[in-house]
Amino acid sequence: MSDTDRITDLEIKLAHQDHLLEQLNDVIYQQQKKLDDVEKMLKLLHTKISNDNINQGDEKPPHY
Repeated sequence: MSDTDRITDLEIKLAHQDHLLEQLNDVIYQQQKKLDDVEKMLKLLHTKISNDNINQGDEKPPHY
């Protein structure tokens, strides 16, 4: 195998690795966006549950 062939082979492998790295980066970015959305929803639900619990203390139970 000549030096030129070896360099060409290394360039091809590097190009494939760069492509895979970009794909992995995209996946991580999308996962982070989803995680941010889930955290935002969790905070909203926590706030709603906390507010509902506070408001329930003022209400009479349904059997009254």
